[in-house]
Amino acid sequence: MISLSIWIVGEMKNFIDKFAIPFYQAKIDNWEEKKQKLLTVYEQYAKDTMVENEQGSDFDADNNYHILVESILFDDIKKACKELALFKRAPRIANAWFQTYDLAQSHPLHNHGLGNLSMVCYITYDPEHHKPTTFIAPFMSLDDGNVMEWEPEDIEEGTFVIFPSGLPHYVPTNQTDVRRMILSANIG
Repeated sequence: MISLSIWIVGEMKNFIDKFAIPFYQAKIDNWEEKKQKLLTVYEQYAKDTMVENEQGSDFDADNNYHILVESILFDDIKKACKELALFKRAPRIANAWFQTYDLAQSHPLHNHGLGNLSMVCYITYDPEHHKPTTFIAPFMSLDDGNVMEWEPEDIEEGTFVIFPSGLPHYVPTNQTDVRRMILSANIG
């Protein structure tokens, strides 16, 4: 979690979370089984609607498989939202889409709108060849005034990261022929 604390004459006051950015990162339980289910959703509902631009994506395909994704990942997302203490009810996936990144593909700086959470789940990911999503803080560094970026550590297949939907982020260019595939979703 990126956070801002108040310091007074070398003594730290109580943590104030008004400028904290909540992130949640975990490995999905029973990943191999759930991976196969997610790949089945991809094959049946997304693969034929992928559009190639900076990356392959079925975001604009008006897909409706988010309920299937929710049923596969519900327990993992529910646990995350409980630990984040952001929902008093069960979280729901509002929409979901797959994205692939082949050689020289990337995803420019963007966000998913305001008011909810978003998720990235790394389906096909090789830490030797790929970079995780890079997040941009909505405020400048207190040390030097520069933009602050954060890349999650220890990303592997089956890792998912939940973050505020309005947080700017991007995907660095894939420098290899090894395909990178993620599932993204907005949670409300």
